[in-house]
Amino acid sequence: MLGLFSFLSVATANDVLLPHFTPSSLDDIGAAERFEQALYTEINNLNVSVVSPQTLDQEFPNIATSCADTPTCPPELLSRQGATLLIVGSIEVDGGSYNVLVRFYGKNDNSPLEVRAKTIAESEFSSFVSEIAQDAAVFLELIPTHSSKPVPTETEVVTQTQVVIKEVETKEQKPHSLNDDPRLRKLPKKLRDDYLQSPKPVDEWMQMQRIRAGNVLVETHLGVSFGDVIRRYDTRLGFMPNKDIYGIYEYDAFITGGPAVNLGVSIGYAPLWWLELSIYGGVLIYNKELNVGWEQRENSETVIDSYEFIHPPSTASAGDIEPKVRIYMVPNGPVKPYVLAGGFIRIYDGYTVPDSQDVNYSNRPEGVHFGAMGGAGLAFDSQSPVGVFLEIPYVFLFNNAVFSKYEISPQLDGYQISNIPTEPSNTNQIVSFKVGMSLRFQ
Repeated sequence: MLGLFSFLSVATANDVLLPHFTPSSLDDIGAAERFEQALYTEINNLNVSVVSPQTLDQEFPNIATSCADTPTCPPELLSRQGATLLIVGSIEVDGGSYNVLVRFYGKNDNSPLEVRAKTIAESEFSSFVSEIAQDAAVFLELIPTHSSKPVPTETEVVTQTQVVIKEVETKEQKPHSLNDDPRLRKLPKKLRDDYLQSPKPVDEWMQMQRIRAGNVLVETHLGVSFGDVIRRYDTRLGFMPNKDIYGIYEYDAFITGGPAVNLGVSIGYAPLWWLELSIYGGVLIYNKELNVGWEQRENSETVIDSYEFIHPPSTASAGDIEPKVRIYMVPNGPVKPYVLAGGFIRIYDGYTVPDSQDVNYSNRPEGVHFGAMGGAGLAFDSQSPVGVFLEIPYVFLFNNAVFSKYEISPQLDGYQISNIPTEPSNTNQIVSFKVGMSLRFQ
């Protein structure tokens, strides 16, 4: 016991801790590794005791790889025996330069001793690394290495040792288990192992990993659509001076054009990390075209009067309902590519055509179109509940049939309407480009 007391009374080494630098994105991993390795070498050259990122990875596997993004990392790493100074950094490659953020933490300090944020060119790389290493050596000299508290008595040492042993035993009695939450059992093995080694509660760990399993999602959508999103109705009449009608022409269809505007909201649920079920409801704002005309014949050869009017396009809205499924390619992280599939329902209104003094035009009824939808997208999740997404849905319509009617009275054989326009085409397809914001609730 006296040996233990003597051991605790001896000052430990003054170590500088250097965890991995945190890359801002996947493209910055190489730069982060290069910077931390250069800094480790430079500090070693100053004959300063420095603990490598690889060693800290093994001792603190859940936080040392992302220390710059984890508020609890500095105090946890500085609890390591002998730790005196911690260097935390992040890096972002910006063209031919580097945006570097370095924070120095001292033992028992809750806030950084100093923060260095600088954009450096490639030519400044070595000199900046050298500056950081020199700063670390200076801070190490300035930070007190001995506690101002009195040396504990042998009884206090025994008591403290018993408390530590009891805390360790308590922690060992309650390890993480995959039975902590049903969502865990559906995750890939790498993530299950990560949770088992993490000290965080399951909900906090799920949020930190940005895993969508068990989330309720509310989204707002804004987009534009191209394809069969313009509706046109064209009607013509032919009649005799005595008002007998010899011909009727009508054409009604959603024709190819655009853009139309999409506005709506959706609510969904993700029972698994890779599966999300949702229903979208909104409006499709599109142009509605109307063309009318008539002609009057004295006989089958002679037109004595005619009229044609192309109404200015009006803005109309159709209801848009989309039950759909999203399948995600990756379980966690800030960027999640996905594919989607589902149904499409468009509910549109009819035409009430203004009549002229001598002509009563036919009206057109409302209707419903059905279709199948597929597509792809990207979801961008932050550690907060707020995220954004972009997606490109494609719709094939099953019943976007063209209504075309041309009737000639059998009593007036040989008569015809002469000013029938060329009918436009449609493709039974719609392609949309959507962006939006999402809110995730556990």
